[in-house]
Amino acid sequence: MTRATKAIGVYIDEMLVGVLLADIEGQPKLGVPVLYGVLVEVKVKAVSLLL
Repeated sequence: MTRATKAIGVYIDEMLVGVLLADIEGQPKLGVPVLYGVLVEVKVKAVSLLL
């Protein structure tokens, strides 16, 4: 998500069902806190190990 310039969430009945991330040239990147990035990496590695 650190490369994304646009983020769009898709909801059905107030429940998040999908996310679309886009990297558009010439647009500023979305700001993401460092801790969030670390937590996402840990989560991805944990799920990978479970699979």
